[in-house]
Amino acid sequence: MIDRLWRWSLQLAYWLALVFWFIFRPRGRGVMVAVWFDRRILIIQNSYKRCPTFPGGGLLANESARQAAARELAEEVGLHIPPHALNRVGRFRYQADFKRDRIDLFEVELNSRPALQIDHREVTAANFQDPRQAQQMTLFPVAATYLQHRAAPR
Repeated sequence: MIDRLWRWSLQLAYWLALVFWFIFRPRGRGVMVAVWFDRRILIIQNSYKRCPTFPGGGLLANESARQAAARELAEEVGLHIPPHALNRVGRFRYQADFKRDRIDLFEVELNSRPALQIDHREVTAANFQDPRQAQQMTLFPVAATYLQHRAAPR
């Protein structure tokens, strides 16, 4: 019951943010992390968004993108990866939800299967997926673009 109340409050906060973004059209900075294990990619589902995605979020004041990526991994799925172990893939521009974001994408390859810990409030599911199956999902656009480029012949 408490988790359901949390999810409802997160959805309400997201809807209020949409109103704010509609009025002010802000620019934002965010991070995402592609976590790989055994040739499978970690996909999460946030309670307040429809599209599955990678762990990620916004930067705090005076926080580097790499530090934010490590923090978001710990907060969303319980993975404690040192910031220096995250490899920067690139920067993506993303415009939706009435705002313009600049998202730094990182990736990390794990040697052993992690015990994922989600709160069932902000993150309601987290699973390692075959990348081909993940590409069939309606992923958050940055995640979808990353997987398309990663799957392309090199």
